[in-house]
Amino acid sequence: MYSRFVHLIWANEVKFSEPLLEVFSNNKEYLESEEHLFVTPYEDVYKKLKNYGNIIWDSSDENLFNKYALSSNWIISHDFPRKKIVLGIKKKNKKKIVFRYWGGRRYPEVYIPNKIIHNFTAFLKNNLYRIAFRYIYDDLALIGIANLVDEIDLQDLIRKTPMMRMPYARLGAYDTLLNMISEERKPHETLNIIVGHRSEPLENHVKYITMLQKYPTDKIMIYVPLSYGNKEYAETVKKFVINSGLTNVKLITEFMEYSQYLKFLNEMDIALIDCENSLALGNIAILLSLKKTIYVSRDGIIKKALDIESVPHHCLDEIDEMSFEQFSRILEMDNCQSSSLACRSYASCVDDWKKILDFLKEKEKN
Repeated sequence: MYSRFVHLIWANEVKFSEPLLEVFSNNKEYLESEEHLFVTPYEDVYKKLKNYGNIIWDSSDENLFNKYALSSNWIISHDFPRKKIVLGIKKKNKKKIVFRYWGGRRYPEVYIPNKIIHNFTAFLKNNLYRIAFRYIYDDLALIGIANLVDEIDLQDLIRKTPMMRMPYARLGAYDTLLNMISEERKPHETLNIIVGHRSEPLENHVKYITMLQKYPTDKIMIYVPLSYGNKEYAETVKKFVINSGLTNVKLITEFMEYSQYLKFLNEMDIALIDCENSLALGNIAILLSLKKTIYVSRDGIIKKALDIESVPHHCLDEIDEMSFEQFSRILEMDNCQSSSLACRSYASCVDDWKKILDFLKEKEKN
């Protein structure tokens, strides 16, 4: 069965996949949706999305990149699967592949001071990673990115492959945000702080939960989203909070519907996002749109992007020296909605997809 565009859905959940199928379902003529076929190797994902009609379940042992390269012009890979499959892509098929980068894949370029063996290992690992990354990604047709953060993350790794914004837009989400922004917000009895965005060891939840306990416990409420990600790590955080008897920490362990999650984020005052790579970009976009005060890693690429865009923010290492009065002072964020890092309208996201498809169709002529 021939399809001009085959989308490979590698995530074993529908958080991003359903909005993707909705974009093509809601814009059939504009995006020429009949030319697109979506493929998942997971039966559960297929069952949840099969009502869209243009998705199939393919759990065959055959390399799906090589298989669908025979019956399509382009393969759009939403994230990449395990390394064995990626390394099995035939070289002639790489030019047909569009890869949507999901961030968080790079080894940080940090070294342990005064430990030569550790420095050498980090140096060697980093350079081997660069070579492998370029071998896999630098001969593709296109890399889809979220925003400037991904571009910064990839700029010294990718030399030839072009990059374009590839969003996972949700119909109505932007309008919901605009309504929230226009509403008068009721004052809270406590300062609401969100730490991290998922169950991920890199986000150092315990470190910041502990750090924040220096402030009056009756004046702050800490929220920790652990509803998806590393389940073992989530249990570690949960045990720490219970064993420490912390009454000003609320663990979010149940997955929220998107509209409910937007309302939850709107109730926050401050967000602590500790990651040196491009994680939590969707959350950061929402938080900036809602004018929340954000603390990020000083050494991370998210800070680089915030600096380039002149977005007010704090660094996480500042908290050590901050009084409660200083920490609780909310930054002026009125101009942040115009930043390319903030949320964008549904129509502009659909246009991003149109630009990608037009770009690929133009390549077909060459």
